Amino acid sequence: MEICHFITSLGRGGAETMVSNIIENINDGEISLKVCYLVENHDLVNEVHDAGAETICFGGMNREDPKAHIKALQYFKSNSFDLIHAHLPHAQVTARLAKKLGFVNYVICTHHNLPDLYGTIPRKLERSSRKYDDKDVAVSKCVMNAYLTKGANPEKWTTIYNGIDVDEWYTQIKEAELPIINSKSTNVFVNIGRLIPEKGQLSLIEAFNLYNKDHGDSKLIIIGEGPQQAQLSSKIKTLKLEDNVVLKGSLPRKDIPKYLVAADAFVSTSRSEGFGLTIIEAMVAKLPIIATDIPAVREVIQGYDCSILINRNKPILMKQAMEEITSSNDLYSSCDRGYVISKNKFDLEVCASEYIDLYKSTIN
Repeated sequence: MEICHFITSLGRGGAETMVSNIIENINDGEISLKVCYLVENHDLVNEVHDAGAETICFGGMNREDPKAHIKALQYFKSNSFDLIHAHLPHAQVTARLAKKLGFVNYVICTHHNLPDLYGTIPRKLERSSRKYDDKDVAVSKCVMNAYLTKGANPEKWTTIYNGIDVDEWYTQIKEAELPIINSKSTNVFVNIGRLIPEKGQLSLIEAFNLYNKDHGDSKLIIIGEGPQQAQLSSKIKTLKLEDNVVLKGSLPRKDIPKYLVAADAFVSTSRSEGFGLTIIEAMVAKLPIIATDIPAVREVIQGYDCSILINRNKPILMKQAMEEITSSNDLYSSCDRGYVISKNKFDLEVCASEYIDLYKSTIN
């Protein structure tokens, strides 16, 4: 069974990481996997190779580069894949065109984000070409419901949660060394995500500034990169928080555990999410979680009492949640359930097994 994962790039995004993780955990002798991608971003190439899959880049300058899409169609025409598993709209539209042209028999598309996150043209092209999918997969019930309310065919849709290797991550957490960022008197908050408006890091810095006025030795560590980096740096300078707020940039995944170990709480200020992979990683680390109350987050932390959700992404509410969570011993005592919830619901073995079943049932 020859299967091609087709995606926009192999940068360190959530969808790209999921592809790498799935490949690493599909241990089925009947399935052969390759990964094709449109844009010259190779951050995860070595990880995909280590997982046992060949990679093919179509050399695009950006997601819309027509030369890259033509190369993809030519490649699909000359290779006999049984199924293309496509991720993100630009790749999905071209995978569906390959099916329409008879280059592949089956197409499965995984939807990683809420539909309104994308621009008007990609959203319209994705919606109009979706009829060629054999199956549509959402990474959460929240994402699936968002598509169904916009007229998607419910008979084609299913939910398969993104996952992590829970035991491996837990081992990395236990073995992590503390970074030099805190002392016994310091409260440390960690945020992980792309530096884009949807992640709400400007509001987070404003909330931390309010908190820091009463807790001047505290730290906020923001891990990620993106177009808002300069704006965030300016905000930090304006508020004179250079000694308290650290923008770490993008880090290899192996370096993340030490910051979770050092943290007193994990903070997510996202205004919109399709899923909450970083929240799962924080749950496995048995961290208290402060997050904006959005459907995807509620879905992920269901049953995890070691958390506070704020109704609106307002700095004063976030500041109050920071104070509550760092002063509550009772809240910390309930954090042990994070490992159990994640293992039962979000482990990669579960995710990979469901995709194997989906591939076989689709083709057969």
